[in-house]
Amino acid sequence: MSPFYHFSYREVIILIKDHALAEDIIQEAFLKATAKRHQLNHAASAKQWIRRIVRNQMLDIIRKKIIIG
Repeated sequence: MSPFYHFSYREVIILIKDHALAEDIIQEAFLKATAKRHQLNHAASAKQWIRRIVRNQMLDIIRKKIIIG
């Protein structure tokens, strides 16, 4: 398990308040991060990079829920 998993999960669950949805968001975000790990700027913080991917994934899910209703 990633050292950033618990940190990311905590951030998502505070806003989403749905454990299953939070797990889905984290899983999708970590899959994206794994696929794009070559884009990680080693000078940048990996934690911040993961955090941004998780937040973007969370916002995508929220937008879809609002649009779908």
